[in-house]
Amino acid sequence: AETAVAILRDEPPTAERARVLAGYGQMLMLLDHWSESRAVCEEAIEIALRVGAREAEGHARNSLGLDLAAQGRCEEALESLETAIVIAEEVGNADDVGRAHVNLAEALNVCGLVHEAADAVVRGIAAAEAYGISSSYGSFIRHNGILINYDLGRWETAVRLAGESATSLSESGASNPDRYLASHWAPLLVATGQFEQARAQLERLGELLEGAPLEAQFSGNYVIGRAELALWEGRTLDALAEVDRGLAWLGDEGWRWFVTRLLRLGARAAADAVGLARARRDPAGEAEALARADAYRERRVRHRGACEAAEHGPQLAVSLAEFAMAEAEDTRPDGGGDVASWLDVRDQWLALERPYVAAYASWRLGEARLEAGDRDGAATDLRDAHATATGLGALPLTTAIEALAARARIDLRPASEASLPPTQADPFGLTRREREVLALVATGRTNRQIADELFISENTAGVHVSNILGKLGVASRTEAAAVAVRLDMGAAPEAG
Repeated sequence: AETAVAILRDEPPTAERARVLAGYGQMLMLLDHWSESRAVCEEAIEIALRVGAREAEGHARNSLGLDLAAQGRCEEALESLETAIVIAEEVGNADDVGRAHVNLAEALNVCGLVHEAADAVVRGIAAAEAYGISSSYGSFIRHNGILINYDLGRWETAVRLAGESATSLSESGASNPDRYLASHWAPLLVATGQFEQARAQLERLGELLEGAPLEAQFSGNYVIGRAELALWEGRTLDALAEVDRGLAWLGDEGWRWFVTRLLRLGARAAADAVGLARARRDPAGEAEALARADAYRERRVRHRGACEAAEHGPQLAVSLAEFAMAEAEDTRPDGGGDVASWLDVRDQWLALERPYVAAYASWRLGEARLEAGDRDGAATDLRDAHATATGLGALPLTTAIEALAARARIDLRPASEASLPPTQADPFGLTRREREVLALVATGRTNRQIADELFISENTAGVHVSNILGKLGVASRTEAAAVAVRLDMGAAPEAG
């Protein structure tokens, strides 16, 4: 591309030079060279406007939109991408139609406009179907939709999009799920506790990234997925190694969003490492973990300055919530965490309508309140966190909340139910929903059938079944059904 640009003269302006510049700008954008790409795309647009090269103009505006979004110029970014869609439809370029819809959804998400991003996914899928590009760009748009709906807490939609994308790839003759699907699906698989499937996707993605140029849209999700998987599996040192690798890999340029999230995960991993070293009475390990926390904190200060200088509105609000969570994680080694810090983090994520991370913050808030002696406040926080986590199907977070509640002897049922002692008919303290699920388990229903009857996701049904087995102290659905029949618990409770 650079050779082609050099061959074509600046003057007189030509459609050929505009097209070559537009293609070169796209390559630079894909490699996260935002400033270089922006300059090249703007030159391509200027030439295209002078010579009437409408298609080249649209192609350049397509890439320019993400350049601008990455640099915090969201209003201009969205205008550029909407114009790119208009031009692509006008000239009948199906490739640019699909690409523009992919980029629009991603730009909206990066700009913190997550609801608008979810709407753009729906619009983009419809456009892909209309242009006969469902198996290519339709899949890419769905990939964006997985993470967008994951952040929004619409996990059923995210799972559906992942399934549709995998099916489309299979029907198109593609081999194993490609890097787009793997990089966008893995974080959801980790959060729902499907660790083996997540590991398989991440291993496949690692093979695809080996020797390839750095593209943060893939490598960022890769290291984030691996770090989160290690954290939930209790492999604290592995999580720290993944964060360090990711920060070195991504550098200070490229997508700030990935670095911001990695720094938050680094703070969590470092806090875990400090706690683990103290529990083992390992002063050297504790000193090393504290040094790591200090290094992440120093990096965050620099990175926060870059974000505040470039970002605005919802985009900056998301970054500030990430930084606030990292700072709250820093307080955990000293007395279990600062209540005010975790309360502020929880409220920020609730305001941004990010239920999963809000539930995580509520868990940590409950932990901090327990350390401060506020048992009633902790019970409220843990019940809220548990309700959200089980509703989403976030099994690792659900398990962590239940473990903390068990240690503190806190009943996680809603306050109206928790105030009542277990009855002879229900000595296990099942919630109303769990009794409904148990009644269906006793009749031999599968998780899918339970989900259909109760209008919940299959993942959520599975979480309820796991909770029921734990409370009943049994190892299988058959044993649970036997307990239900023996104690006449096989019927769901009546309303009221």
